[in-house]
Amino acid sequence: MASTHTEPNTDVLAPPADASQHGGSLVVPEAAYPLPGGYGMGPSPAAELLYGGFNQTWLVNCLRRRWLMALLLGLLVAGLTGLALWLLFPASSRTTAYLMMNFGDTSAFGDSTQRLTAKQIEQEQYSQLTLMKSSQVLGAAFSKKAVRELEATRKNEPDPVQWMFDDLKVSFPNDGNVMEVRYDGDENHEDMVKIVDAIIQSYIDETVVKERLQQLLVVDDLEKVQKEMSDNLAKKMGQLRDKIELADNADSATAEIEIKQLMDNIHFLKAELSRVEKELLNNDVMKEIAIAAANSPTKIQLAVADAIDHDPMIANYRQQLFEIDNMIMQRQSIERRQGSPEVQRLQQSKAQIESMMNQYKRKAERELREKIAQLPNEGLQAAIAQWKVVKQKLEEQREEYKDELNKSEESLLELGAHDPAIEILRQEIEYDQETVHGLKMQLQELAIDRKARDFAGAEGGSRHEKVRVVQNAIAREHINDIERASIAGIGGLAAFALTCYGVALAEFRKRRLNGPTDIDEGLGIRVLGVLPSTTARRSLAGGSLVSAQVCEAMDSVRATLMHASTKVRRQVVMITSSETMEGATTVAANLALSLARAGRRTLLVDGDLRAPSLHALFGLNLDGGFCEVLRSELDVTDAVQTTQTENLWLMTAGVVDRAAVQNLATDQVEPIFDQLRTQFDFIIIDAAPVLKIADGLAIGQLVDGVILTVLRDHSEVRKINKTAEMLDSLGVRIIGAVVNGVPVRADRRVARMHAGSTQKQLPSKPAKAPKVKKTKDAKQAKADVAPPAAPTAVADEPLPEPPRSPAAEIDIDDFEIDLED
Repeated sequence: MASTHTEPNTDVLAPPADASQHGGSLVVPEAAYPLPGGYGMGPSPAAELLYGGFNQTWLVNCLRRRWLMALLLGLLVAGLTGLALWLLFPASSRTTAYLMMNFGDTSAFGDSTQRLTAKQIEQEQYSQLTLMKSSQVLGAAFSKKAVRELEATRKNEPDPVQWMFDDLKVSFPNDGNVMEVRYDGDENHEDMVKIVDAIIQSYIDETVVKERLQQLLVVDDLEKVQKEMSDNLAKKMGQLRDKIELADNADSATAEIEIKQLMDNIHFLKAELSRVEKELLNNDVMKEIAIAAANSPTKIQLAVADAIDHDPMIANYRQQLFEIDNMIMQRQSIERRQGSPEVQRLQQSKAQIESMMNQYKRKAERELREKIAQLPNEGLQAAIAQWKVVKQKLEEQREEYKDELNKSEESLLELGAHDPAIEILRQEIEYDQETVHGLKMQLQELAIDRKARDFAGAEGGSRHEKVRVVQNAIAREHINDIERASIAGIGGLAAFALTCYGVALAEFRKRRLNGPTDIDEGLGIRVLGVLPSTTARRSLAGGSLVSAQVCEAMDSVRATLMHASTKVRRQVVMITSSETMEGATTVAANLALSLARAGRRTLLVDGDLRAPSLHALFGLNLDGGFCEVLRSELDVTDAVQTTQTENLWLMTAGVVDRAAVQNLATDQVEPIFDQLRTQFDFIIIDAAPVLKIADGLAIGQLVDGVILTVLRDHSEVRKINKTAEMLDSLGVRIIGAVVNGVPVRADRRVARMHAGSTQKQLPSKPAKAPKVKKTKDAKQAKADVAPPAAPTAVADEPLPEPPRSPAAEIDIDDFEIDLED
């Protein structure tokens, strides 16, 4: 092909001026256009249509074509995805129990009007929270065989104590006296009720039961002390009676001054001995207190909390939270609207920092507890050392006072004075009597308090206990159903969207025709007309609004064709397509009828030799047609059959065989069409699809132009382009394209005319004639209805004019071509 293109081979709307440099193809290679981002204008519309990416337009059209498949498959995948997500996120339950804490003196003789300070209450709350989650309480709960064998416990082995320490929530709502024990998780709710109840029972055993046991031990000790002191008191009273009897017989009036001094000294030494004994007792008590304080969980927790408070990382996290709070307040004061993206971002950052700080706290607490457990207790060692020193000193003082007391008593006896033991016994007896009386009163109070607690317990109350259960563990199931439904719903919607997108993407691979714009603006082929979705029978039968629309559209194609024929020869026109079922027969038949209605002598040729259909559409015999002419079995004039429509003749395909198909590619076809040109104004050929077989290409080289028929949502753009390239490579001129299957709304004037019209356009179906043998009489009979054969034969004889009749009388129930895929 020459580099300068003077006359294009196609009547396209928008081919580039230098399209001949690219082989005359309708689609210029992408390399001919600079890609976006360079100095060019981007890829051509044809390149974008044929090789472009998957965009929104393709998505909408692909889903429009495959909406049912996308809907059903999307619902199936969405349902399966939602079900999988519902099962993947198991249902959670919440197990809750409540305890009433009685801070202060809970005994029967306690002062109920005495109130603790806020600081004391806070310390008590902190102590009870620490005790509830202590390893001692949790370990005692999980040491029970019934709890160890639960499925929830086995699921969190080997360290269920750490599991409960991390996930069990213990708090005092609203800083009151009610302790809430809560667990949220996906474990079996019945197992969690048993575990929480076991933890609460262990906690009560650790507090209430131990307190009662301690009281019982105190009562036993007091009773032993009382009995011992009562026995000593009875002995001392007997000794006093004996000494008084001896002292009455002694009479000494001398050395009263010395006796008086010795008596004062004895009283002083006894007072000092009593003081030393008290200090020894206090020293022992302080030692026990120091040991108890060193092993106290509260003290360890306070030490850990103090270390955490002074941790620089915690201080850094708190500083960051403080800064974020200030930024949130500033943004809220500036924007004055809630839910702004910036405020939400800051709140998400705050939540993330709080989560990181809590994780660091838990890790630091565990490390500090392990460190404290491994370190020696220096305070306890110092307290024991101090106790030993004080005890040694006090015992030395006691020995000294005892020696002096013995010496004073001996001196007093030597002076012949009254026995000082009498006075000592009297004082001891008085002291012992007061002590015994105090012990009796204390034992009575303890006995009354015990009876009061037993009475309250029998009535179902525990007002005298430090801890009492307000509500046992109760499980509330499916607390996260809304969250699970939301996740499943969102996942299902996402799966539905992705499935629809996948269906559209699979459909996009075929790049089917979306509409006339793809032909006109995309491939640059002129769109001669658009037809609604119909069949060949409906379009020709008449009597419907669709047939009226088809007539109007084909009249528009006829006008274009007749106008073009005044400038360039357009006498022989081939109607073809790239694939089957794209409406070529419908367009060919309706175009021939339109030309006939316009008074043009029109011949309709069935060029689809291997799948003929026009003979059934017009109710004529198949044999005696184009194939017989190709095999030279019949003259061309004998192959032309008349129809019931004025100015319209038909040449059927005939009986096809290999010889006819092979002769189609020989030189004997051209004289056939040359002879027909002299007899008819227009010759419309219904040809076979170009891409399926080569028959259409062979006929296309002898025609004046080709009209492509395409079917919306069925024809593939790449195949249409390939068809155009093949025709163009053979020098076949493409007049334009007719797009079938376009949902076109009828014009109100066409609809009004159709409503008022009663006359149809096609004649009724004649009776099928018997097959005529090739005899001289048969040929003569056909010559009576056939057009003149050639100028040399009967050129001067006029063609017969068939009678006109309404189109509604044709019976074409035996044939139908559906334009829909």
